[in-house]
Parts: sequence; C-alpha cells; structure tokens
Amino acid sequence: MLREITVNSGHQREAVLIVDREIDMSSTFVNRLLMDGFCVCIAQNVAAARKHFEKNKFSFAVTELSFDDGDGIEVIEALLDREESCRIIVHSKFCTLGNAVHSIKAGARDVLPKPTADDLLLAILLDRSLRTPEFSISLTNPELVRNKYIKETLGSCNSSVGRAARKLSMNRRTLQRIVKRMPALNE
Repeated sequence: MLREITVNSGHQREAVLIVDREIDMSSTFVNRLLMDGFCVCIAQNVAAARKHFEKNKFSFAVTELSFDDGDGIEVIEALLDREESCRIIVHSKFCTLGNAVHSIKAGARDVLPKPTADDLLLAILLDRSLRTPEFSISLTNPELVRNKYIKETLGSCNSSVGRAARKLSMNRRTLQRIVKRMPALNE
C-alpha cells in the first residue's frame, strides 16, 4: 500500500519517509512532522518504500525492521544509495543488540525501541538537543543502568564476585573495582 501525506505549499520542503505498518495518517508523530512543515511519505512495506524512492528525495527516514516483503536493512541500504545524507532512524519492536549493530553498520544513525515518546523520536530524528528538562526525565544515565544490572547479577549469584564475573563475561578484579565504586552496594 502506497500512501503519501502532503500539505500544499508553494515552496520546497524537506521530506520524511516513514516505513512502518503501524503508522498511518492519523498518527500523532505524523501530525507533529506536518506541523513542523515537513512533507511526509508513509510506506507500509519495502516495495512501497522503493516506489517513494523513485519519486522523492528524502532528508529523514524512520523505519521498522520487519516486513512481509523484506526488512528495514534493505530500506536503509536502498535509501542511502540514493540519498547519502539522509538521516535514518530505526524505530522497531525488534530492538536487540544484534539488530542495532546491524542497523548502524547499514547506515542508520540511531536505533530506538518501540514504544518511544513522539517528542523524543522527533528530537532524535531531527538531531535536536536532548539537554532540555523535558528529556532529562525520560533518558536514563547509562552508568546507572549498568550498575543496576551488575547489582542484580551479583544478587542472583548470592554475592559471589567470581560467579558474577563469569556471568557478566568480566574479569573478577575488574568487577571487584566496579563494585567498590558503586555507592548503592557499599552502604
């Protein structure tokens, strides 16, 4: 299915391609893009995305990873063959570390799991600053996530640093140093 959403205007606008079965014309994300003055094209599958490539030049794209007729990696590679400067974001419910690495190697700028707040997705797509109060709540410090994971792993190993280090694929001494610096574990 091929859909294109445009708002009539007399000047050339930047275009955004969205390749996702779950996003349609009524999506709040699409409405936000239209309000920001973008031309938005929506494709439900890889074949429809390829038809859009033939007709339009895209500055930005958002794609899912899994389709009945292919995958998002094909979309990324085909789009970058036509538009090297296109900023592509993978927004998928199939976000695994392997898929993220594969997507980045193919040329995607970022990989985000579904669901992601429209404001955050839009800010990342358009490369806007995330150092505003509205995003400080939704973005978790990676070190806190790592420390929480290490703490949970240690707990599941009955506080055995050696077993936890093996489970984390980490050197035992390195894990001991990390644990020593973690305030939540030392209290």
